[in-house]
Amino acid sequence: MANTSPAVVNEISGRAWIRNSDGSLTELHQGSKVPAGSDIVTASGATVSLQVENGMPIVIGEGREVAVNGDMGGPLADPSEAAVAPPTGTDSDRLLAALQAGRDPFDELDPTAAIVAGGGDAGGSSFVRLARILETTTPLDLAYTNPGRGDDSVPRALGAGLTGDGDDGATTPTVTNTAPSALNDTGRGDQNTIIRGNLLTNDSDPDGDPLAIVSVSGRPMTSGGVSVTGTNGGTFTVLPDGSYVFTPGTGFQHLPEGQTATTTISYTVTDPSGATSTATVEVTVVGVNDPALITPAGADDDKGTVKEDTTFTTNGKLNVADVDDGEARFVVQSGQAGQHGTFSIDASGSWVYNLNNNDARVQGLAVGETLTETFTVTTADGTTGTVVVTIQGTNDVPTLSGQAAGAVTEDTTLAATGKLDVADVDTSDTHTWTINNNGAGQYGALSIDANGNWTYNLTNGNPTVQALGVGESLTEKFTVTVSDGHGGVTTQEVSITINGTNDAPVVSGETTGSVTDGGTTSVTGQLGQTDVDVNDTHTWTVGNGGKGDFGSFTVDNTGKWTYNLDDTNTTVKGLKSGESITETFTVTVDDGHGGVTSQQVTVTINGTDDGAVINPAQPGDDAGTVTEDVTLTVGGKLNVTDPDAGQAVFVAQTNAAGQHGTFSIDADGKWTYNLTNNDPA
Repeated sequence: MANTSPAVVNEISGRAWIRNSDGSLTELHQGSKVPAGSDIVTASGATVSLQVENGMPIVIGEGREVAVNGDMGGPLADPSEAAVAPPTGTDSDRLLAALQAGRDPFDELDPTAAIVAGGGDAGGSSFVRLARILETTTPLDLAYTNPGRGDDSVPRALGAGLTGDGDDGATTPTVTNTAPSALNDTGRGDQNTIIRGNLLTNDSDPDGDPLAIVSVSGRPMTSGGVSVTGTNGGTFTVLPDGSYVFTPGTGFQHLPEGQTATTTISYTVTDPSGATSTATVEVTVVGVNDPALITPAGADDDKGTVKEDTTFTTNGKLNVADVDDGEARFVVQSGQAGQHGTFSIDASGSWVYNLNNNDARVQGLAVGETLTETFTVTTADGTTGTVVVTIQGTNDVPTLSGQAAGAVTEDTTLAATGKLDVADVDTSDTHTWTINNNGAGQYGALSIDANGNWTYNLTNGNPTVQALGVGESLTEKFTVTVSDGHGGVTTQEVSITINGTNDAPVVSGETTGSVTDGGTTSVTGQLGQTDVDVNDTHTWTVGNGGKGDFGSFTVDNTGKWTYNLDDTNTTVKGLKSGESITETFTVTVDDGHGGVTSQQVTVTINGTDDGAVINPAQPGDDAGTVTEDVTLTVGGKLNVTDPDAGQAVFVAQTNAAGQHGTFSIDADGKWTYNLTNNDPA
């Protein structure tokens, strides 16, 4: 199988080229790749050694144009199998002797004599792979035809400037060289980091030529490299092999953390033919934080002093230096709360402290006693410093703090408690507590013990308290005084809120009534309500809308109620005299604040006797006719209606004697008359 892998030029003396498909020439150099099927052209005095994959080196002599076939790396057939005639002539003998001794035949023979005749054009010699011959042939094999390989020589296509016999007088062919391609490079690192790289890594040459850097930003390359300054600072040191080192120096220290700057140089590469290409390398430098330096603008400007009850404000100024752009400033604080005051600082470093003179610990300071507050200031990059404020004490009367208010609720929460605390810089003082009017109030009383614990007890039965409705309240206040026994007196007002609750109204009045069927069918009554919450508005209602089983019930906004009997109701009409039924209605009064009271009203319905009505079941059923000796019996049926329950029946009669016969009737009204036919009358 033909070998399609490219051959590599591993050694070259003089000049040689590859002929392109358009006839132009591309110059070869050591390391160049030669694709299979290419034509190689050598100049006078030139020698090219090719290395093919899995094969021996191939040597091409001067003044040749050779087609590099795909089977040049394959094994040779055994020459003894194809021998036809032994070689003759002294040139062959000398060639074999040189090869057998391991010498270069070109050093001892004329170039044409160093190549066994193979039928070249115009008496010239064709290409022979000498290195392979040295390994696999004996002197007797050289001139024999090898049917397994065919002709070992490669036919030569003459090019411009080359003669068929390889004359040294041939002119050098015109060479076409493709320039290399240099691509731009980048690098990245922080302002304190050295960056390394290689400029040639991504550069290439279409001819496969080796590349070298000839200049950097216009400065020629030297064997020891060259150092140049980037367009925006920093030093680039570039070596001939393309490796470079970038040193940022101090030129990027101004970058704040995370911000970037770029700096650039250019470089030029060349191939062995002198063709060049220029590219750039751009390095991005990332800023890192450089700590700021905080100093007081003046002596002790990082300190301040205030004094209880006297001097409430102190101020100063801090300076900040920071090489990072825009970071020589302070983070603004406005009214930053401390333990005993507030602290503010602006971006320029001017600060002020305001004492909270009412702070218990400040007021507790005695003469000669101090407190300190320390505040942290921060610059734009996070560097911190401190400002220390000293708070000086003075002599004070006792001060009171604690719970100065409480609340109670009518009928529910009848007591409230709290505690007042006394602070006195004179720690040996004994304190005494008193309340104005000995603690007696309008609606209750306040007491206090030696530790400042106070209690308020509500007089819940007070009419004014009981009259409070929901959302209504009363307030009474007491003045508590503490004395240190040395003229130091402080007072505190304790305020008590008395909240009202809703009191449900109380219902009274007429809760019963009666009506009579067929008689008095309407009855009225009056309900009343009382409510200690005098401001409440009351609404009266009756359950189920006042609809009863035997009548209807209504109530107005004054509590007056009325019952009207349904005299047509069958149950009512069915009541006998002495019988009665009752129905009950629930009346409710609402004060509008959740206070609801209900009262039942009961109405008695009395019955009366109602007359029955008798009618014939059929026309004529209330009469009958008999005939002597002929029709002796007659009958009929009567109906009875009576609204009184159980009264719509007849009293049964059986054979009641008449003047001329007997009469019978049952409870349903069926009657019969039987004639006494033998009655003489």
